[in-house]
Amino acid sequence: MDKQSALDLADVLLSAVIDRASTDGSIHLPGKASKWGTASDGYEGVSRPLLLASFRLAGSPGLPEWHDRLLDVIELGASNRGGWPEADKLAQALVETASLALSLRIAPSRLFEPLSQGAKNSLIERFRRSLDVTPSENNWVMFPHVIADFLESIGLSDEKTRRAIANSRKYTESWYRGGGLYTDGSGRTFDYYNAWAFHFYLPLISHLGRDQSALELYGARLDEYWRFARNLVESSGAPVFFGRSLTYRFAIAAPFAVSALISPAVRDDGERGRIWSAVIEYFMSRGAVTGGLLSVGWHGEYREMAQRYTGPASPYWASKAFAALLIPNQSEFWKQDAPEAEARSEHAVSGVGLLATTRAKVAILHNHGSDHQKARVTAFFKDDPLYTRRSYSSRTVPIEISGMPDNSFGILQKGRLSGRGVVKVVTTSRDYAASIIEPTVTRFLFSSNLLNFGKFDRIGPRVLAAGGVSIVEYTILDGKWDIQIFCLSKEKPGLHFRLTSWALPSESVAYEYTVDSDSDIPSARWRNATTGAELIGLHGFRQASLVAGDVTSPLGPSAVMGLLDNASCEVNVFIAASRLYDIADDNNNEMRPSVNQSDTDISISCTDGRIIRIPKVAGGKPEI
Repeated sequence: MDKQSALDLADVLLSAVIDRASTDGSIHLPGKASKWGTASDGYEGVSRPLLLASFRLAGSPGLPEWHDRLLDVIELGASNRGGWPEADKLAQALVETASLALSLRIAPSRLFEPLSQGAKNSLIERFRRSLDVTPSENNWVMFPHVIADFLESIGLSDEKTRRAIANSRKYTESWYRGGGLYTDGSGRTFDYYNAWAFHFYLPLISHLGRDQSALELYGARLDEYWRFARNLVESSGAPVFFGRSLTYRFAIAAPFAVSALISPAVRDDGERGRIWSAVIEYFMSRGAVTGGLLSVGWHGEYREMAQRYTGPASPYWASKAFAALLIPNQSEFWKQDAPEAEARSEHAVSGVGLLATTRAKVAILHNHGSDHQKARVTAFFKDDPLYTRRSYSSRTVPIEISGMPDNSFGILQKGRLSGRGVVKVVTTSRDYAASIIEPTVTRFLFSSNLLNFGKFDRIGPRVLAAGGVSIVEYTILDGKWDIQIFCLSKEKPGLHFRLTSWALPSESVAYEYTVDSDSDIPSARWRNATTGAELIGLHGFRQASLVAGDVTSPLGPSAVMGLLDNASCEVNVFIAASRLYDIADDNNNEMRPSVNQSDTDISISCTDGRIIRIPKVAGGKPEI
């Protein structure tokens, strides 16, 4: 996508939204209200598209036809007749007030200076009052920072603004885990809030304010992040599906744009621009916009992805991707002949436990560090499928089929598979990662059947499954394969252990598949129209099978996945190999990893020539 195409898309999106403006300065888009109510949703309908407008106005000369109408909306909303809620009365209003302030900061000559003095005064007082609100201790701490930055940019620095900025920096520093990644609040919650919050606000504000020391700090972290995040996007532009608020879609691409804006000297042969463009075009070509409006969903509209805080205008955080419009026309970011990404690459974040890789035209994230667990002592949260699965990809979503979660290893009891619970990082290297988990079950305090997209009741007493056995989990990248090793801390004969794999979506349950459960090496292979998966039990597993059924998924109403089982555990080590691939990149004669064993250890022969040895004793550690 070239810059003119991006400008045209911004105009289409903005015209459709502004046409729905009401007489109180709110914009109500069609759809179900959020938990915050319609007044908040109407404010959101202004504040989030306004951010898009600011990038559009600051990024190109001339005034589009919707400009005067947008100024009228701001005048109305800021007046005492306006319908915008205040942050001290409604928590969500703090978020939208920050978006309003940032928009005025980005394009002051187009959005703030033309306003009447009365509107300006009203906005300034709104911003000042919002600084009295204590934000939630997560990415929200940056919203007072954003508001304070605008006030200081017009000469209104005081103790309140300085305190808001200092508070934001204190908390965000405490959440930085290295390698370009922040956790969203305490605990280990890694997701795309790195893309559209931490690596958006902090470097962008530093750039706008010409704060060189802050820009060096946040710019260096952003550089690390985008080099990691490029492996979260496959060449088609499809991002890995993990974490909450995924209806923001394009915003996943925001850090590539912000990095190119603040670090133009970094030479990348247009890679940041290529990835940015691919993400935008991926969603646009799959129905993200209908009648000029962004819908709640992933490809097209999919209301099941809405979370309690999601309103009809929430998807307009996609506006953050359009920071690209601030990038000069001559930048290599806009090169249309930028080279494709490498066919295969890895990027691990040491200490965080995330291993991202792009292979066989598919982007995969192996998770040995994120768990979204807040209470770690007396209470236990049920595994959140968006944060606690072992692996995520650009071709699948985390789901359950017939009660079985995808990409999980645990103890099968009474038809339920134990959860991972708290994930403790052991190590992360360029091509492998490891973590320790204690298989858990949860006795729910509340019941819910909303199992997807973070909407279920998650808290309950913590109960360790199988007498507290712990498992060290390893993922080792080997060519096009992922080798998965599970080492038990103690012998647990008689337990039923199960490994689940990739849940491939489809419009129907008619799949091509093969299962070999009779040999010493049980295996399964399955595919849909575009993607294939394979699972091999190299050691410890006795049976392979497939499970298919109806699912709740934005990628299709049904899915199928492979399983490996050992119903009467007599080993301490389980080893499997799996792969996920584009069928156009498939080789039916693909070399496989293999296993040999002696009386004392197990040897894995990798396809890249490495030999990995694992002692057979309980608690044995692989020699990687």
